Amino acid sequence: MRWWWCMTLLACDGGEGTAVQGPVNAPRSASPDVVIALVTGLREDGASGASDAFFDASGIEGKRFTSAYAQSPSPFASLGSMFTGRYVAAVPMCGLMLAGDRVHTDAQQPWCASVPSDRRTLAEVFGIYGYKTAFVTGALAGGQRLGHGFGHQAHEDSWTAATEAAGRWWADNEGTARLLVVVLSDGEGNILGDPALPRFPERKYQWLEPLDPRIGKLKLDAESITSSYREASTNAGKVLGTMLERLGPSANRLAVLGSTNGMSLSERGGFHESAVPLLTNNLLVDRAVRVPLMLSGPGIAAEVDDAVVELVDVFPTLAEAVGAVPPAGVAGESLAKIADGRRAYAEFGDMLFLRNGDHALTFRCTQHNATSIDPGLTETLTDPSSARPAEFYSLYDVVSDPMQERNLRSAIPEVFADLRKAMIAMRTGEAAVPEDVMTPERLWALRMAPSDGYW
Repeated sequence: MRWWWCMTLLACDGGEGTAVQGPVNAPRSASPDVVIALVTGLREDGASGASDAFFDASGIEGKRFTSAYAQSPSPFASLGSMFTGRYVAAVPMCGLMLAGDRVHTDAQQPWCASVPSDRRTLAEVFGIYGYKTAFVTGALAGGQRLGHGFGHQAHEDSWTAATEAAGRWWADNEGTARLLVVVLSDGEGNILGDPALPRFPERKYQWLEPLDPRIGKLKLDAESITSSYREASTNAGKVLGTMLERLGPSANRLAVLGSTNGMSLSERGGFHESAVPLLTNNLLVDRAVRVPLMLSGPGIAAEVDDAVVELVDVFPTLAEAVGAVPPAGVAGESLAKIADGRRAYAEFGDMLFLRNGDHALTFRCTQHNATSIDPGLTETLTDPSSARPAEFYSLYDVVSDPMQERNLRSAIPEVFADLRKAMIAMRTGEAAVPEDVMTPERLWALRMAPSDGYW
């Protein structure tokens, strides 16, 4: 009880049952500054060289995690998960619709398209410990809905405007401990802002491919796409690296550098027998959720770690670094204590994903336009008969086959059975929708919400 009371809006002084107001400003010398610098749409695959180019161009060194997973291929849901340290359905959240020609107004978004006000976020916790906090975005759809708990927000239309706004806020708050989060996106248009990488070039035709191979076939030159992606990643690294450099000396600064979600480029594998659409993050495959991630700061050696980690680990990692206590219910653990043998879990629409060891299992119950917080997803997953339809599940060795071209669902039934049990345990355990959240009225509103794709 004492812990909950202190974490609600107060900071405890160490005396039993006593609470005092958190400091107005934490001296910079006493607490490290913290910067989270992210770009959307950059994957960690080891094949295109894009993530290597990103980090090289940034000039930042630190501990790099090569098997880091976002909790959703949606940048919006991924950030909400990271800010709360919870899996998406456990927040609970649903992602915004696509922008561009499918944009929906803010008033059309359902009740779950934001971070709930009763969820303690990373920014709120840091604020309790005296930090000034800011959330700055460039071309991020729905960014204003993710700012719960931040003392300052700036949602700009371009990367240049965003990094300049971040620099101004940083300078204006010199002398106090600062938490700055900067996210650069693409406005749901060209991936990484590169005109050679347009999203969804096939539009509606992409979904007709499984029905008739003559319909909607669009062939892209894989080599040119990979080259453009690598160049765009290099530019993103330069932009974020330059921003960090301009913030000034980093002797007392901890930085997290990486991405919110990955992408499919010209690859087609990963979803049973259906071809994955080109240049999209709209299906839950390994390359859409495995992301580059680096932790940099004083005392952190430049090294590579292949352990499976998740973006929900960022919250407890940073809390530990500044001596803060994370709220109850945070799912991750400190990246300083990560060991082999961990699992990674993600969700999106009517799809769930679980990596355990070298293998990853994807579940899809084909509930069109569903959101992952819909209880129908859990009902289908836990139904014993759902293990039988082959099209519900895909199983891959994502270490030897990262582009998921060889479905092992039938070849290794014992691995499939173990991963399905683990997925059910996650979905009904720490990744479950809170029992008191999904009222009949909310479920009705969610299912009646305007939709044109997965959430």
